Amino acid sequence: MSVSKETMIVAAPERVWAALVAFDDYASWHPMVRIEGDPQHHATLRYSLRMEYRSPKFLTVDAQIISFEPQRALAFSFWSRQAAVD
Repeated sequence: MSVSKETMIVAAPERVWAALVAFDDYASWHPMVRIEGDPQHHATLRYSLRMEYRSPKFLTVDAQIISFEPQRALAFSFWSRQAAVD
């Protein structure tokens, strides 16, 4: 199964890219996602997602960056060897 999401943003590619790869800053602009790891091709990450905005619980899974093209593409692959709810 493959899921794809695309959003058009009216901003300079450099600004958008800087926000996307600053994983530590996601809490300030994306309340549903937390990412731990290094923003680089093939990096293994901890990807946490909450399904409800008001819920304090996040579902955490392992992920890997499968496409990393500065200012062009950032794609993740997710797997669930063992999902943890924080």
